[in-house]
Amino acid sequence: MYVPCTVKSKSMDTKTKRIDLRASEQDEKNILRAAEKLGTSKISETIFNSVAEISNTEPELFLINRTAIRQLQANIEQGLKLLQDIVSQFLKIGISISIEEIQSFYGAGRLSFMIPNQEVIREMIISKLFVAQRDRYPGLQFQRDNIQVPDLTELLEIAGRLINVPEVANREVGIYWNCYEIVEGKINIIPEQVEHFKNQFRAYASTPDQRAKLAKVKTLCRALDAFMSDKDIPPEKLNIPGVCFYDLESGRFEPSDQYVLYSLTKKNLTFND
Repeated sequence: MYVPCTVKSKSMDTKTKRIDLRASEQDEKNILRAAEKLGTSKISETIFNSVAEISNTEPELFLINRTAIRQLQANIEQGLKLLQDIVSQFLKIGISISIEEIQSFYGAGRLSFMIPNQEVIREMIISKLFVAQRDRYPGLQFQRDNIQVPDLTELLEIAGRLINVPEVANREVGIYWNCYEIVEGKINIIPEQVEHFKNQFRAYASTPDQRAKLAKVKTLCRALDAFMSDKDIPPEKLNIPGVCFYDLESGRFEPSDQYVLYSLTKKNLTFND
């Protein structure tokens, strides 16, 4: 099947503005099914409408918590330095360590959050030194009790600093362990993981309902922007909780994710006796 399509594109020949496609039998069937769903009669119209429909399904970014993202970045950078200090201490002792092993030093509960367990650290060091010594002298018998443990004062003091990483969005989040890796004794940041956590402070409209709400509240925001020149009305006084708010950083009104993504009304709850 030969499919000629007329397009308007700067990347195409300015005289013909055409794309020539060769379609298989299966491609032809797919185009006919798409035409039926879209209610189109021309092949080019079907293709372009299909492309437009797919492109419009991309989530639309409408809200960025810039403050939280800056705090997260500060947390990541401070964590990088502190974790490197710990790794360096282990290398001074003569043993390697993984991110997972460092994480195992710290409690996750409310009373032990980011507090290093000194006994766990000591036992891990003894175990690693024991294995290293046994591997170095395979013909000799060694006992764990005979392992000479170096002075761990500096290591334990450094390990206690991890709790001091910056808060993010007014929450003590500790270290974002998944954002780091150790390569040849050096702590590296994993950009993809950092972006994953930053994305938690961005809001996207994905469904048709969300897009409709977003379009509506955007119109409201631009209308409220007109009041910014009125010195008698501070912009923040025009905030509509859950719908839109004045963003000091962008200098304009922005949509709230509460309205766009969720609901402003509580559903009635039914309780069983």
